[in-house]
Amino acid sequence: WHRAQPDSVKWRLETQAGVVAYEGKWKCIAPGFAPAMSGFRAQYGPLVRQVRDFLRVPEELIYATLATESSGKPNAIRCEPGFISDKTTPQRISVGLMQLLISTARDVARRLPQIGVAPEDITRDWLLRPENNLVVGTGLIFLQATKTQFDPPLVAASYNAGGLYRDGAEGNPWKLRCYPIGTGAHISRYTGWFNTAWLAEGAA
Repeated sequence: WHRAQPDSVKWRLETQAGVVAYEGKWKCIAPGFAPAMSGFRAQYGPLVRQVRDFLRVPEELIYATLATESSGKPNAIRCEPGFISDKTTPQRISVGLMQLLISTARDVARRLPQIGVAPEDITRDWLLRPENNLVVGTGLIFLQATKTQFDPPLVAASYNAGGLYRDGAEGNPWKLRCYPIGTGAHISRYTGWFNTAWLAEGAA
């Protein structure tokens, strides 16, 4: 068992269950997620396996990210408060399967030249293509692994909040910042999706 903060929920990864978080009787379960995950695997499986092998990121993390961030919708767009335009506020618009900010996607391209795209070529239209979005989103997971070590709840928090930051709200069992602030709901949902992917094919 381990935890993110001295006062956070404890969790561990179990072969037959995925991530199990224990605090009293509370565990990470996601009833009803399995049919959707089967659809994601059918739709995106070849692309996910390709980027998994390229960047050496566990595929369960990729599936959990696209499921949590966009519900598997390649055309998902979210404009944050203060958005004006893609050109002037690329840090205020999240695009595509893994809901990357345009500014974040460009930063990943700068830091990972092996993905083969110039930062200035990353646009909304470019990110709306699943094959592009998956490689850059997975690249972000890869870059954050120095701090997350691919630990699913930590990956969820770091990807969603841009790093690992404390959120001590009583309603957040993980004690890690994610949105909406004060709830921990994003991490809990992500962990449920991770477990669904983990159990779909067995531990990969």
